[in-house]
Amino acid sequence: MTTIAAAAVDGVHALASDGRAVAGSLIVADDVEKVVGMLGGIGVVAATAGDLRTVDLMRGLELESRTPEAFARQLKALYEAENYLPQDGGDHAGTAPCWTQEHFFMTEAGVWWISQDMSVAPLRENLPAAIGTGSELAIGAMESLLSVQSDVTAAALVLHAVRVAMKRDAGTGGGIQLALRGAETFGPEWI
Repeated sequence: MTTIAAAAVDGVHALASDGRAVAGSLIVADDVEKVVGMLGGIGVVAATAGDLRTVDLMRGLELESRTPEAFARQLKALYEAENYLPQDGGDHAGTAPCWTQEHFFMTEAGVWWISQDMSVAPLRENLPAAIGTGSELAIGAMESLLSVQSDVTAAALVLHAVRVAMKRDAGTGGGIQLALRGAETFGPEWI
């Protein structure tokens, strides 16, 4: 349960995420870092809409290169080694079922969506994307803002998207993390 929004505008790539973690209908944390700086936090950021175990596995990953394909390949190998692949309700070596594992991977060169099957697709300029339970709300919020405000920044888009999702999706809440790459570099930091 989460919302992570991604956008690319005028050479700036942005990711924003809420910090909420839930167990069923129980809120267990509002400060989970779902946007993680990788390679020492320099230039590469990854985000996950998986569960807390997915966040931990991603955080511990030592990247071999700065490409989204390498990230997806390494993450898939790690999930396989941990017997932690998405499935329909099964148990994962004694852990809770992981219903979805979608990710964003961002460098100064762009943002890529990595699907559950670990396929990689680039995010296009002015075509925002989102993952998680609040993703439809987030995409609608970003598209709506883009339709009425032509000079909106990537950061403003993703922050607006997560804030809208926080109002309507019970699984989205807590703090907001923001990361920027490209013409500007920032974070990931809590806003």
